[in-house]
Amino acid sequence: MSEIKDRRKALGIGRKQLSVYAYVDPRITQLVEMGLNTDADCIERLVLTLDALEQGETPPDFKEAVDAKIKEEGHHRFSADQTPPGS
Repeated sequence: MSEIKDRRKALGIGRKQLSVYAYVDPRITQLVEMGLNTDADCIERLVLTLDALEQGETPPDFKEAVDAKIKEEGHHRFSADQTPPGS
């Protein structure tokens, strides 16, 4: 089991909730936990979120920074709280 998954389970939160806090698609979180995704930005957000939760703090709000990066890169990625158009 991955360190991220171990830490998440120790906190008693589900993958989807961690994903929402970290502003990461739950499918990406699953891949990270399985060791199949090494996107440094997503991993950093997951780790920072876990750090905050373990310290009893409110997780950082990543939405603005992630949305700005998506806009800057000129493409669209669905975040944890978005659904595809027409769904």
